[in-house]
Amino acid sequence: MILETRFFPSLVESNNTVLSQTSKDLLHGLKIQHANKWYICGDLALNEGQFPHKLINSSPDDTDYQLLANASMLLIQDQVEQPITITTGFPYSTYYIYKDKAVEFFQRTHILNYDASTHNAGTIKKVILEVQKVEVMPEIVGCTIAIRKGEPPVSGSFFVFSCGFGTFESILSTDSGIIEQTMISTHGIRYAVNLMINELKNKYYLELRNAHQFDEAFQRGYVFLNRQNVDLRELRKNVIQTYYQEVISPSLRNIINDSNLAKNQQNIHVWRCDVLSRTD
Repeated sequence: MILETRFFPSLVESNNTVLSQTSKDLLHGLKIQHANKWYICGDLALNEGQFPHKLINSSPDDTDYQLLANASMLLIQDQVEQPITITTGFPYSTYYIYKDKAVEFFQRTHILNYDASTHNAGTIKKVILEVQKVEVMPEIVGCTIAIRKGEPPVSGSFFVFSCGFGTFESILSTDSGIIEQTMISTHGIRYAVNLMINELKNKYYLELRNAHQFDEAFQRGYVFLNRQNVDLRELRKNVIQTYYQEVISPSLRNIINDSNLAKNQQNIHVWRCDVLSRTD
C-alpha cells in the first residue's frame, strides 16, 4: 500500500477576486465554491487572504468545517477509487456531540466546484465523490492506533500526548485498551500563541492579524512587524515554558500518578503527537 500525506493550513476566507496563476498546484491553490460563495483555503488563504481564520473545534454544521472537509476530499479525488471510505476525528471533549453529525455530512454524494485557474489554465471545474463509509473516532485514540500499528508496531502501556492548536489531550493506552479516566482535554498551543501576541503588543503594532496568522509565525520562529524581521525563538521558548507550567503540568499531575503507573508492570513510555514540528 502506498501512503501519501498532504498538509495545508486549516484556514479559510471568503474571496471573490480573480486569482489566476497564483499557485503552483491544487494543494497551494484551493479555491472552492460553497453555498454559492467562493472561499480560499489553506496556503492560498494564508497568502492571499486579509483575515484567514478557522473556528476552534468546529461542528460539522459550521461552514469552516465543511469547507476544510471539502478541500481535503478535493485533494484526494484523483488518488483513490470510488466509492471511498473516510476516517475522521474530534477532540475527546466534542467527539460524542459531533460524531453522528460528521457521519451525516460525509456519507453521501458530494459535488465539489473549484476554480482551477489558481494553478493552471483551467476554469471552474466540478468533481463528484461518492463516500460510502465513514469512521469517526477521538483524535487521541487515532494516535494510539497509529502507534500500535505503526512501523515498528508498539506494545505494552504508554501515555500519549497530543497537542494541537485548540486542544491538548492525553490518555493512557494499554494492550487491553485505553484507560478512560486518564483522558484529559485542555487548552492547546493557542494558549502559548496568545501569550506571545500579548508580549509583542507591548513593542509593536500588530495590525489586524489574528491568532491563526501568528501561529504560522510561531512555527517559523520569526515574523515581520513594522518592516522589521522579529526573531521569535527566545520568546517562543519562554511562552512554551509558561504554557507547560500553567496548563500542561497541572493537568498531567492528576493522571500520571502511582495508581496509573501501577496498572501495568512493564515500563510505561510516553509518546508525543502533533506538537513536535512547533517546537523544533
